[in-house]
Amino acid sequence: MKKLRYAVVTDGGSVPAWMQAALDSLAAFEQAEQILPPGCHDRASLTGASLDFIVSTISPDPALADCTVHGIWAFHEGDMQRHAAQPPYFWELHDGEPTAGLTLYRLSPEPEMLYQGCVRVIPESLSATADLARAIGRDFLVKGCRNILANVPATPVKMPAPRTLNAAANLRFRARNIRARANAKLDWLFRHEQWGVGIVDQPIEAFLEQNQCPPARWIENRDRERFIADPAGVVETDGYGIFVEDLEQRQYRGKVTYYRYTDEGGFEGPDDVLTESHHLSYPYIIEHEGKIYCAPESAAANEVALYELTAYPSGWKKVATLLENYAALDSTIFQFEGRWWMFSATRVASGAYSLVAFYADDLFGPWQPHALNPLSTDIATSRPGGKPFVADGKLIRPAQDCSRTYGGALALMHVARLTPTEFSEELVRVVSPDPNAPYNEGFHTVFPLGDKTLVDGKRRILIPYVLMKALSSR
Repeated sequence: MKKLRYAVVTDGGSVPAWMQAALDSLAAFEQAEQILPPGCHDRASLTGASLDFIVSTISPDPALADCTVHGIWAFHEGDMQRHAAQPPYFWELHDGEPTAGLTLYRLSPEPEMLYQGCVRVIPESLSATADLARAIGRDFLVKGCRNILANVPATPVKMPAPRTLNAAANLRFRARNIRARANAKLDWLFRHEQWGVGIVDQPIEAFLEQNQCPPARWIENRDRERFIADPAGVVETDGYGIFVEDLEQRQYRGKVTYYRYTDEGGFEGPDDVLTESHHLSYPYIIEHEGKIYCAPESAAANEVALYELTAYPSGWKKVATLLENYAALDSTIFQFEGRWWMFSATRVASGAYSLVAFYADDLFGPWQPHALNPLSTDIATSRPGGKPFVADGKLIRPAQDCSRTYGGALALMHVARLTPTEFSEELVRVVSPDPNAPYNEGFHTVFPLGDKTLVDGKRRILIPYVLMKALSSR
């Protein structure tokens, strides 16, 4: 097994904790080997070590690039193509941008991007935004190694010129920050999230041609302290069976409930069908060889579990644990080109996610991790948002666009390459919620049901229990 040889260049002082976490992950990576102890190294020692790359925790010296095969690696705090590094994350908040990035790049000798992730900006706090962006860098050095070993090309970049930080810019920043703090306080007190589920009279392929979710018929819910979301389902003989996450705010432990829908009669239900001692959500339905399975999110139990339906609709029996000791979010399982695939999200920080994939020859496994995990650390595309589908021969992966708010919109991604060692995708379209729908402030799951499509949506309302809980926590 090939090992990449590297050294770490520092100024002799302490390394920031977030950067040290990335170095620790790299040290644990079995396909990389640190040749020299971290510190200030002269050119002779670096040249003689036959290095594949150098990790620099300080401003990298371009003159050292020819001491390596794959250049000098360093972090850039921000989207390298949009913002200069100083001051970190100031301009993202100043300009009201929804996201902030962290970039791993190399000098060889010109800058090239090895990997970049982004998080949602926290407009009321520069320090919280910086902490969140830095937290996602833990796996970046390992990801850079995996890309090099898989011959994934780096992306040439040209940094923009630094902007002038003056009194006017500071004044605009402070004004925007004050407004953001006020809005955050109002949301915390009076604008609480509630999700609902609906059904659209169009096939899922129609979403590729629309910028907004088509009109839906919505399940009525008059209980402010309860929400339903993450629909999946099956086509019944004379209707449609819908399985949803069902959550009551007071208990805050999700379960799976069932609704039945017909065009003539509308919705019937709910009926509780699957409850565990831990939180369940995203009840993803799989139909295979005449049987119906469900793989609900069981991250609270640190596993991906598979249930088989033994008596429709409420007879669910756990038949397998597909992943053990793994807190996967929104696991989405499907067949493509002769293999089973599982896309999941992992939480790398509060409100920040990475996309990971696993593959198997059989639904029951064994499941193997993709060689390039994490595949993405982008708040706009990393978290799965429903069942993938094929349109015009192209595999389309629905993903949650959480760049402005959690579950704010749906990103439809064309997966151009998917093998155990390769992955590439591109954005086809972002679909926003229907502005005329009762749930018009978010939209993060789709599931095809023949000529119809299940959707969910978010609205903000006052929930008295959540308000009282917020006030009591002061």
